[in-house]
Amino acid sequence: MNKQCKILIFVDWFEPGFKAGGPIRSVANFVYHLKDIYDIHLITSDRDIGEDKSYEGIPTNKWIDKNGYRILYAAPGYLTFFSLKRWIGEIFPDWIYINSMFSWTFSILPVLVHRIFYKNISVLLAPRGMLKNSALQYKQNKKRIFLKLFKSLYIPRNIIFQATDSTEKKDIDSVFGKREHVKLLPNFPGIQKRFQSVTDKKRGELRLVFVGRVHPIKNLAFLLNILATAKGKIEVTIIGSIEDKLYWKHCQTIIDRFEDRSNVKILENIAHSQLEQLIIDHHVFVLPTQGENYGHAIFESLAAGRPVLISDQTPWRNLTANNAGWDIALTDAGQFKKIIAVLVDMDITQLNVWCEGAWIYCNEYLTSSDLKKNYTDLLEKDNLCRKEF
Repeated sequence: MNKQCKILIFVDWFEPGFKAGGPIRSVANFVYHLKDIYDIHLITSDRDIGEDKSYEGIPTNKWIDKNGYRILYAAPGYLTFFSLKRWIGEIFPDWIYINSMFSWTFSILPVLVHRIFYKNISVLLAPRGMLKNSALQYKQNKKRIFLKLFKSLYIPRNIIFQATDSTEKKDIDSVFGKREHVKLLPNFPGIQKRFQSVTDKKRGELRLVFVGRVHPIKNLAFLLNILATAKGKIEVTIIGSIEDKLYWKHCQTIIDRFEDRSNVKILENIAHSQLEQLIIDHHVFVLPTQGENYGHAIFESLAAGRPVLISDQTPWRNLTANNAGWDIALTDAGQFKKIIAVLVDMDITQLNVWCEGAWIYCNEYLTSSDLKKNYTDLLEKDNLCRKEF
């Protein structure tokens, strides 16, 4: 392995941003695990998702040396076809790593520049779950146009796709065909700390935490409809940005049906550094998502020793057999209601069995995987993909 091997990463949002959720964590963990091995450059936007101001105290449109890597925070309009041509040419990386599917600035322009000027540079594109049917149904016209352009320029033939699980591989195959180059590479996880048990659970009470953008794909309304008629004292904390204001209004109409609306609270603008303790302060993590290609918040709950109640549309499966939680089909709302009732009725001893099970499930996942070797095996053989195209 050679530190001179260069990787140029494109991602719409990055630290200190946090509102975009999973994609930021995916790339941050990638950089953390590989920055001591590779020469990493990262280009991102100069503000968090939905913000109209740059990050305070961070220079824009220039390279900054961070702890083991370099980063450029680009102001709106700074990255153009020709400025990207210049930056890619100056860095001339061994790999371009794109972490989006439909971003004009951080995926479409870079692949066009690559296609025209830099075909000898290897490209790894992570769709980040954007090719799931549940994701493609939003802004359909825009996505159809891009995919048509993508295929007409034969771009898929000149890049490697990263699938983080077998389901995402099927999604990529269904859009681009099985002849395309797809590598199965799970996301790098975060770090697990020591186990902390629940200290204050009583029968008849339950504290739930929902972590995710307020957007239809995260399916908050589904959860609220179930909780609106559930028995017991149930508190739910929603942690995430309100990305779809119309959808949030719909959710509020459901909250109005609760006996006590104060049992539902939303926390926006929560930095990632605060998330672990907030999860630990609750009994169970819940996310009936319509689709996740990884689900960093799910991982972080398991890592913190809190069981998860989620849909079966994520890579985190067989939870119940491991006393780590429940992965339930979205067509079975009755089963969600049943598990909520079981959780409400649990005492502290019963719940801590599941908490410990969640922590062990995560720990076994971490100790059994050798992701760094899987990534370096691909990145060190980049000449192979150049020869094949």
